[in-house]
Parts: sequence; C-alpha cells; structure tokens
Amino acid sequence: MLNIDNELLENLNSDNLLPINNDTFEVTNLIKDYELESDNSIINTIENQYEVMTNFIIELYLENELFPNDIKSFIQESYNYKIYLLKI
Repeated sequence: MLNIDNELLENLNSDNLLPINNDTFEVTNLIKDYELESDNSIINTIENQYEVMTNFIIELYLENELFPNDIKSFIQESYNYKIYLLKI
C-alpha cells in the first residue's frame, strides 16, 4: 500500500491544480518549446506555469526582443492567463 502524506493532501488547494483545458496544453507546450525551466515541485500548478511564462515575457521585453507569434497569440487569446495577470 502507498504511504501518502495526509497533511499534504489536506492542505492541497484544488483551485491551483492544472485544469484540463486548452490554456493548460498551450502554456505547457510553450514552456517546452522555449526550454524554460519550470518549478520542479511535486505538485505542478497552472500558476507555476503562468509565472514561468510571465518571467520569460518580461525577459524578452527588457531585452527589447520581439515576441514570437505563438507567445503573442497566447497573451491575446488566453482568458485564464489574463485573469492570472490581474491577480498578481
């Protein structure tokens, strides 16, 4: 039988877990495509992935680099990412 840390499970915020939707797949693919390092925590959340993406976008902006089309599209079309940006 598996030994599961009950405290970890009790404190788990299900709102931060990766929901299955198009945004999730898109941000995951962008992180892989640009070889960005994401948080290597046991529980991978959509907020962690959005944070990695946001840091990459900030880095591009500060270096006066053009945004690739797939990132532009993600910023413009991802409703959940826009909500995330309003929260931070």
